[in-house]
Amino acid sequence: MVRDWKQWEGRIVNNTFPLRQYLGGSERSVVFLTERRGREPQKAAIKLIAVDPANTALQLARWEFAAKLSHPHLLRLFETGSCQLDNVVLLYVVMEYAEDNLAQILPHRPLTPEEVRDLLGPALDSLAYLHGHSVVHGRLKPSNIMAAHDQLKLSSDSVMRADEPVRADSKASVYDAPEIAAGKLSPAGDVWSLGMTVMEALTQRVPACEGIAEPVLETVPAPFMGIAHCCLRRDPLRRCPVADIAGRLRSNSSSFLSPSPSSSSSSSMPQRPSTLRIPAASAKWRYILPVAGVGLLGAALLIGPKLFHQQPEPQAVSSVSSPAPQVSQGPSSRHSSTQPSEQQTVPPAAQTRTRGADAKPSPQKAGKRNQGTNGTAPAEIVEAAPPVIERSAAPASGGRVLQQVAPAVSRSARDTITGTLRVRVKLDVDSSGNVARATFITAGPSKYFARQAMQAAQQWKFTPAQVNGKAAHSTWTLNFGFRRSGTEVVPEEGKP
Repeated sequence: MVRDWKQWEGRIVNNTFPLRQYLGGSERSVVFLTERRGREPQKAAIKLIAVDPANTALQLARWEFAAKLSHPHLLRLFETGSCQLDNVVLLYVVMEYAEDNLAQILPHRPLTPEEVRDLLGPALDSLAYLHGHSVVHGRLKPSNIMAAHDQLKLSSDSVMRADEPVRADSKASVYDAPEIAAGKLSPAGDVWSLGMTVMEALTQRVPACEGIAEPVLETVPAPFMGIAHCCLRRDPLRRCPVADIAGRLRSNSSSFLSPSPSSSSSSSMPQRPSTLRIPAASAKWRYILPVAGVGLLGAALLIGPKLFHQQPEPQAVSSVSSPAPQVSQGPSSRHSSTQPSEQQTVPPAAQTRTRGADAKPSPQKAGKRNQGTNGTAPAEIVEAAPPVIERSAAPASGGRVLQQVAPAVSRSARDTITGTLRVRVKLDVDSSGNVARATFITAGPSKYFARQAMQAAQQWKFTPAQVNGKAAHSTWTLNFGFRRSGTEVVPEEGKP
């Protein structure tokens, strides 16, 4: 039966884990946002599943084993146990919280070959690690390819030992290898799932495979065509192990030899930070996994996350005198050593044209000469340059921007943007000029960029608006425009 999982929002599991927000669910399981208690509460996700009492010990043992695994591209499991809600006995696992997932991106656009290459590296690393420990992922698909803390990670709550029996009556998905229906689980099954995911990432469709000898593959660029062919062979003994797939990805050769049945599938690959980010411009996500890394399409991920970078661009705080300045944030690589990473510019409407000393004089002025008393050549009279006038767009009684803060966006996240990703934040400003309340008018398609915009907006400061000579409350709207080249912020003041 399909349960109304959302009704459990606000409940507490074993007096320890609050169910903060419903993130997604199926017939057998549900995921909520929760937090781990400590000196500083840590955001996490909690998965609840209804299981047959006969399988309770087996499932808990699987999770406990998976919690001991350690790899930079595997989601961490923290705690497991059993609980009861509304007379329903459940098992739970508390895991690392992931902001986005690849499944959020693909309904909006396919990934580019470069994005798929960036996705495959971390995925192959983690699969090689699992297979090297004689375990399999078991449920590799786009919704289980996630982004957590700017790092691409695979889910780990489905990890099983390769020799464990699988319930043949369990409902198979399009990502499951054919032999799963017979209860056979092996690393070759993960390879099949990987091939299906790669083809869907490039074409937005999984290959047709029902009732035919081999899946029908659309044409995709090299080396992915060869990778898909060797992943999606019905005979698991003829599929390529992950080490061979990684070798093809590195060499990008035009041919890929079939492995012998005895080829090892557990060759470890270097463990290094992911270079992938799920695109930020994918549709609003709801659990799991802002990588990828995949380029967060412009927002598109999203995932989208493209390339992860551990260090965000420095955040600059500047004081401004212009009432409606426009902030432009360019790539750090284009700044000179004397320039801050966030640059402030005055909008074109707020500038007037000036003429310097080298400006061409008017005909009338050019004809006038000043004859010296000593007979020297006359000096040309040059018109002095008028001062720059900053015109205030705000009414005389309105406030002005006193301090502006640009969002701190990592280079890897910015590289995922296509076009302009817009976020609008409304600020309620008190009579002292501080932000009393900030709310979204438009949050945009990416949780990552919305969060960065909100954090920056809450730090803005203003000179108070004046009503009848007294400081008054006011409202402002900050219009954020995130692009690969930088961030633009245009403030608009409401009526005081």
